[in-house]
Amino acid sequence: MTAFWIAAGLLTALVLALISRPLLRQRQANHASRKALNTAIYRDQMAELERDLASGALSAADHATARDELERRILEDLADDGAEAVAEPRRLPRTAIALGLALPATAVLLYLVLGAPAALNPAALQADSGAAPTQAEVEKMVATLAAKLEKEPDNPKGWVMLGRSYKVMGRLDEAAHAFEKAGPVMETE
Repeated sequence: MTAFWIAAGLLTALVLALISRPLLRQRQANHASRKALNTAIYRDQMAELERDLASGALSAADHATARDELERRILEDLADDGAEAVAEPRRLPRTAIALGLALPATAVLLYLVLGAPAALNPAALQADSGAAPTQAEVEKMVATLAAKLEKEPDNPKGWVMLGRSYKVMGRLDEAAHAFEKAGPVMETE
């Protein structure tokens, strides 16, 4: 029983460690900031405008208009970025604590409702498994059989069973008497 609870506790601790580790770890900001991404996009767009002007796909007037528009968007974006604060990645200790309490409690509750808690008690298993009856129980069963046979004496198998029971119990005189009663009935059948 103790081995079961130790194993269950170790498995629970392992699962909790695996689940809570990502929740407690400080997250790394591995993505580029919005400002850096927008700057890279604007550089690409500016380079594309220069290529279009050089290839003749864009006139000088259109190039100037597009460039002015792009520069205006860059300035607006930079002004907006200053007002926008980047949220720090955070840990989730409350979630980890809630999971740490809820998972084992739920597991134990489900085990008590759906499982077999009595299977952990060897004494209960022995009692339920049909262990050998006690001496007092055997004597009571033999007395019940003897009383039944006194009412129904024409049962040779019952007398033989009673005789064997008395013999095992060491009551040889009573065993001989039971076998004698079984004999005449068996001869007539």
